[in-house]
Amino acid sequence: MTARPLLLIAASCLWLFVPVVQAQEHAQEPRVDRIEVIEAGFFVYEAASTRTDSPQSVEGVLVTPKNMRFLTETPAVTAKVGVSFGVRFLTVGEPRNAPVRLHTVWKIPPPGMTNPQNGRTYHESASDVTTRIGTGYLSGYGFDNQWEAVLGVWLLQVWQGNRKLLEHSFTIR
Repeated sequence: MTARPLLLIAASCLWLFVPVVQAQEHAQEPRVDRIEVIEAGFFVYEAASTRTDSPQSVEGVLVTPKNMRFLTETPAVTAKVGVSFGVRFLTVGEPRNAPVRLHTVWKIPPPGMTNPQNGRTYHESASDVTTRIGTGYLSGYGFDNQWEAVLGVWLLQVWQGNRKLLEHSFTIR
């Protein structure tokens, strides 16, 4: 007769254990609360240390700058080859250091930019990126060709799914 109560106790423990495990698994899902701007403006860098394919972007690649630093003053002329601008931001949420997927979009001012090699006109340049909660990330745009240097207000938007987490503007003149 003693075996029966032990089975009931064991079954009861199993049922209590399952919700705890499910709650722990649920607690580990990354949650992004907001994005905080660390720095924004025009910057310079030495060279590209890595290039990653990014088919939604104008050039088709993402460049990771080496030894990047923000300028203390905006250049007098910003619509020229070699000018780079962007936002370094912190992804705030839980758990710390968890990877999260974000979608960055650079909105190009009208009339957009037209690549003279293929005739394609771009109104935005987008990328899907992975960053980590609690760490900084730089989203920037650099003019590699004069045809990219469109005058007007450029907007950077950072999205997670259908949530817009950041919008920052730069005036190119």
